Amino acid sequence: MARRHAGRNWARFAARPGRQAALARLREVALYLDAQVERLADGGVLVLDLSLNETLALVERFGAELAVEAGIAGHGSHP
Repeated sequence: MARRHAGRNWARFAARPGRQAALARLREVALYLDAQVERLADGGVLVLDLSLNETLALVERFGAELAVEAGIAGHGSHP
């Protein structure tokens, strides 16, 4: 993910067991923020081009329910 989206902010969210509704809510919020949202083959969601603050807000809001991996402007990933 980090290589594919180098130079861009990105966050990958995956539903923990029984948390599909949280993933759907996250997708709606990301679209509201005008982020590029991609559904992944494994059922997760990739959110691209949010600001650092927007990314952190999503992680804070959904991190307890969803598995999160993020990269900020190509500086690597943070599980």
